[in-house]
Amino acid sequence: MVRTNDPEVVWDKPNEVDDKWIQFIDDNVLAKLPEGSRPLGIDRCGSSYWTKGAEIITEQLDGSRVSFFLKARTVRSRNVAA
Repeated sequence: MVRTNDPEVVWDKPNEVDDKWIQFIDDNVLAKLPEGSRPLGIDRCGSSYWTKGAEIITEQLDGSRVSFFLKARTVRSRNVAA
């Protein structure tokens, strides 16, 4: 294994997940947040060879801020014979 300080490189290979998947909050994700949650933003939060993580920062009805975390990954399609 090659060690590096570059957060994009893990196990000496670049992370295959495009940053575009963690630059917005999908409507399906918003629908799963607690009722009354108001999204304030999304920030990159960690990565591995298989995934990139994101922190969704929200404001709740009582004014408190709560963060939710998700991981995004790329799935390659394969031709499978049945």
